Amino acid sequence: MPEKNLGVWGETPSTVTASQTPLIVLSLCGVDYFIDKILSVMRVLLHTFLIWVVYLLTPAPVLAQDKFSISLSAAPSYRYASTHFSSTFSVINGGMPVDVRIRQSGQVYSLGIMARYMLSKHFSIATGIWRNYISYQLPTITTIPDLSANPNDPQIIGIASHKRNYQLPVLISYQSSFNRLSPYFSVGGLVDFPSITVFENGDTGKTPNQDTRVYPTVGAGIIYQVSNKFSLIAQPTFTYFLPKGTFINYLNYQVGLQTQLMYHF
Repeated sequence: MPEKNLGVWGETPSTVTASQTPLIVLSLCGVDYFIDKILSVMRVLLHTFLIWVVYLLTPAPVLAQDKFSISLSAAPSYRYASTHFSSTFSVINGGMPVDVRIRQSGQVYSLGIMARYMLSKHFSIATGIWRNYISYQLPTITTIPDLSANPNDPQIIGIASHKRNYQLPVLISYQSSFNRLSPYFSVGGLVDFPSITVFENGDTGKTPNQDTRVYPTVGAGIIYQVSNKFSLIAQPTFTYFLPKGTFINYLNYQVGLQTQLMYHF
């Protein structure tokens, strides 16, 4: 009985003819060529990576001798606040206490200039002035009892706003080495000055009962020596805004990415 052809996916080795063998050999050669190319590219990438590692870890002797430097600073940030308090309003809820929960977030953009002085080989102190622009979204407000259930009664409402103010940072920083790329840590405080508020409806004014306050801040990032006179600092930062008043629950913080282009004298 003649052998039955099983088709492409059902062929057995006995059905492969001599004419098919060169195609299989050529196919295998193509695979070997492709693998060789991949290995060559990987070797080049590995060599390049090792060269950069050695370059970044080489000492930068000039930077270690500089005592004073100035920098331009920029930082995009995200701010979030969640507060829960109880208050009494004479025209709301018959003068009975109302539990109020407010959640709000916003984007912050800071620009400024800073001056740094080396206290020792690894520690420095820096200060300067920052200009802040804050864009707050519409807050989410809930109350107990639910005042929205009676829309004809007085309501507690929020409004989107923009704020601008100045901050004076005072930071102690630690630089672990003087290689071209080094870890960089900072801790200190932000002197926060009263802000000007521009509301969504166009009104402008100062929020009442404002005063100058100090908030703790920390940062952890890297410093990279671009040249003998210039360095670049990049630090994720965290700032906590301490409460003013009594709250049942309170959370108010800001996270950002602080970048500085520094010139050494």
